[in-house]
Amino acid sequence: DGLRVNDYVLEKDTTGGSNQVDIVFVLDVTGSMGEEIGGVKNNIIEFADSLSNQGVDFRLGMVTFLDAIENVYDFTSNAVQFKNYIAQQYSHGGDDTPENSLAALMRASEFNFRDEANRVVIWITDADYHILDWATNLTVQQVIDALLNKSIVTNCIGATYYQTQFYDPIVN
Repeated sequence: DGLRVNDYVLEKDTTGGSNQVDIVFVLDVTGSMGEEIGGVKNNIIEFADSLSNQGVDFRLGMVTFLDAIENVYDFTSNAVQFKNYIAQQYSHGGDDTPENSLAALMRASEFNFRDEANRVVIWITDADYHILDWATNLTVQQVIDALLNKSIVTNCIGATYYQTQFYDPIVN
């Protein structure tokens, strides 16, 4: 409904669904994320701790990107190891938009998700993205199809002025 969610509590689903969740963070690490990246890192660490504390059978992975994919961290169920991956991230480069979210989201769709797991991508960026240009040969529809083919629920935390044109077509 367009309202900001200020408080969010992750709880174990006891309704009979799968207790497994595989989550891939797709993280923009460009210079424009400089002020936000520390908060993003802390929130992801709190999120991993919350999953552990709730007894959720989770695996976490991450793809970091600028104009190109920078790092790919495969799934781990070790929260400490994932926190170490997060701790290594810093903002750099960029200084322009767009960035290469499409390639990063496509790479996230290629992770080895468990058959019974709920599949989630949490995409964090403050920029629009390259489409069919020097940085990527991907279209938005190709990325949407790849995510849907794997039944991946995609969420975006991003700049509100890009939401309607760039984020919503993929998230929705």
